Amino acid sequence: MLGHVWEWCYDGHRTYEAGTVRDPVGPTAAGARRALRGGGWVDAARNVRAALRHGLRPGLRDAGLGFRAASSEENGK
Repeated sequence: MLGHVWEWCYDGHRTYEAGTVRDPVGPTAAGARRALRGGGWVDAARNVRAALRHGLRPGLRDAGLGFRAASSEENGK
């Protein structure tokens, strides 16, 4: 799934804390930078990995940016 486009994430772009953190979200206020992950088709192969991330302001459009639609089951249904 990596290497097609940088994927916009719900998570705000943040600095990683030392130690274990479970499902951190980061800033989500209007205009806050959002995390982008994964690398895209315009990037060098070494940069196409899920651990690579950047942060950009919402609303930016580019041929190398996209998103993956996902949903989760609620209450195990």
